[in-house]
Amino acid sequence: MSAAIEFKLTTPDELTDLLDAIEAFGEAQDLPVRTVMTLNLVLEELVTNAINYGSGPGGAVVNVWAELRDARVYGCVRDNGVAFNPLEHRAPNIEASIEDRPIGGLGLHIVREMAQNLDYQRVGAENVLKFQLSVQEG
Repeated sequence: MSAAIEFKLTTPDELTDLLDAIEAFGEAQDLPVRTVMTLNLVLEELVTNAINYGSGPGGAVVNVWAELRDARVYGCVRDNGVAFNPLEHRAPNIEASIEDRPIGGLGLHIVREMAQNLDYQRVGAENVLKFQLSVQEG
């Protein structure tokens, strides 16, 4: 059996509504708190990047989808922004001191560490990033 949630955002202010919807989805599906927190963090990073850095000509439109199926969460973030493959973005040197590190990239690093089976495609005028999360007990 599967359960899914879909959400559309056009402004950063709607991010809180998305996170609330993910919390409600997790509660309705009896997901472990750790899984819900991971899903929230991954989606917050991806959506924030899409809205703040990749807005299309008419402003950002970000569609989020997540589905619980077979003890895994399958997620997808689609946006109308400029082409950007986050999987090609170089990982930050987390061993370097704060002073020596360039600004940015840590959020994408966190997403790559927390999510599995990341897949990016440019489909027409949209960025499409799919990912999976294991349902984590605890």
